[in-house]
Amino acid sequence: MFGMIAAFVFVTGFAFAIGVIAWMFAHYQEKIVAALLVEPMPQTVRVYNVRISRPRVRPVQTARANPTRTALAA
Repeated sequence: MFGMIAAFVFVTGFAFAIGVIAWMFAHYQEKIVAALLVEPMPQTVRVYNVRISRPRVRPVQTARANPTRTALAA
């Protein structure tokens, strides 16, 4: 008896799965065909042009302390 119930559950589940697949194919057939026929958009390679401008910095003209005055002050 258990074997009969198990076989019935298995066959019912299998039939349900086949029915769902057939229903989905019937309702989404156009979309499936369109998805299979579509060509992917070409991917363009992105090129980044990076320009680094580093203007040269002039040395700062600071007033230097007179070494003689510094030595006398110490």
